[in-house]
This record gives sequence, C-alpha cells and structure tokens, in this order.
Amino acid sequence: GVGTLVAAGDIALARGALVAPLGTSAIDYYRRAVALDPANDAARIGLAAVADALLRDADAALTAGRLAEAESAVRAAGLARPDDPRLQ
Repeated sequence: GVGTLVAAGDIALARGALVAPLGTSAIDYYRRAVALDPANDAARIGLAAVADALLRDADAALTAGRLAEAESAVRAAGLARPDDPRLQ
C-alpha cells in the first residue's frame, strides 16, 4: 500500500538512490504513492526532498562545469515536483 511505498521511498532517499535504479529509486516509490493517494503528505514531502537533493546536485554539477549532469538533475527534479517555482 501507500505506507509501504513511502517507507521504501524513505529508504531509497536515505541511501541516495534518488532516480536510479529505475523502479526502485526514491522518486519511483514516492510517485507511485502519490498516484495511489494524491493527498498523502508523506509521499509529497518525500518528492519535495528528492527535488531538493536533485537541485543541490544540479548546483554542484554546474559549479564543477558538468553541464549535462546539471541539466539531467534539473529534469529529474521537475519529475519529482513539476509545480516547484524554482523550476519554472
């Protein structure tokens, strides 16, 4: 159920599996939880945490001149939180 998906997302987030491996990453678990229960606060908070981490990664990559990596992280953050004003 939703609680199991959120718990799996929390574990994936804690180990740094933000978007990979496909199907068992934090973003995958949280997005599935939100699909089942769009009002689930824990899943939405998890997606926000994923987006925050990805934007930090993007900033670090940009600072280091790794533009493709930065762009990829920003795109993934947009999947986590398409309504995030930082991504508009």
